[in-house]
Amino acid sequence: AAVVRLLVGRGASVHVANAQGLPPVLVAAAGGADGVVAELVGAGADTGALLAGGITLLHVCAELGCEAAVAAVLGTGPGRRSVQRRTDEGHLPVELAAMRGHARTAELLLPASGLDETLEALMARGPALAERRRAADEA
Repeated sequence: AAVVRLLVGRGASVHVANAQGLPPVLVAAAGGADGVVAELVGAGADTGALLAGGITLLHVCAELGCEAAVAAVLGTGPGRRSVQRRTDEGHLPVELAAMRGHARTAELLLPASGLDETLEALMARGPALAERRRAADEA
């Protein structure tokens, strides 16, 4: 995260995509670099990109349990809109966090998710959601 602050402070763009067309914030999120994502979002990185399968930056961060990144993304307009967006598989970011056992991340997302259940109930159904996802992937 300190390197990001240094580079951005020296004029580096948070929007330049890599050879695959992915912006730094998505590359950092996919790598689970929680603090780096939070720094990039704080520096103005786009949080509204929609990837294949209806996946957003918030979905990626939630599934990996990146709490600081989730909090940073939720602080943006696109992030707040993403919290109730389902992937093409039908999963909300909070459900992806629950599938992976990331209770603290799910707790950050649950109030804005639109789900009417407790954190305990969500976490209890997390393994069943993950199993259904595995079965669908294998089909």
